[in-house]
Amino acid sequence: MKHICPKCLSVNDSNNTMLKGSLFLGSALIGIGFILTATTFYDKQYIFLAIGLAAIVIGIISIVNYFKKFSKICPKCKYDKMPTINEPEGVQVLQENGMSVKDDSTHHCTHCGYRSDGIVQSKMRSIVLIIFGILTLPFASAHHIIALPGSLILIGVGIYGIWTNYRKSFTCPNCKNKTLVAIDSK
Repeated sequence: MKHICPKCLSVNDSNNTMLKGSLFLGSALIGIGFILTATTFYDKQYIFLAIGLAAIVIGIISIVNYFKKFSKICPKCKYDKMPTINEPEGVQVLQENGMSVKDDSTHHCTHCGYRSDGIVQSKMRSIVLIIFGILTLPFASAHHIIALPGSLILIGVGIYGIWTNYRKSFTCPNCKNKTLVAIDSK
């Protein structure tokens, strides 16, 4: 989602981080990291510890970058109320300054006309995480307690993914109606 700074007129593409950030991916990596770390206590193979800790660190970075996407602070002048290019304030700044920015919107609201890069989670990824979390529960409960949070995180993230797909996929963030549709849909 692109933001425009009314003060310095810079356009910030919040998806330009090295690890773009995903709450879904980050949480899954943390869950898998816990399970791999617990494997070290069972098998004494320290490569699993290294991979597990790396997965946890990458997962945390991914989650932090996910929340940075929603930051409205200008990286150049530190102005703290940057609107998106699709919000009325952002459109006004663009028009007043004769600017045009490529609109990367994937969804629009049929009620209010708001455009956004709608987020739709993959149901299949969510189902796979739930199944993987359930399959690792016996290992978690039988071998080491550190694996238990990992299994529960995977199940929780899978359920959250299905819930957000069902509940939030078509809700317009501007008018709160369930009228958000993909731009390429008829």
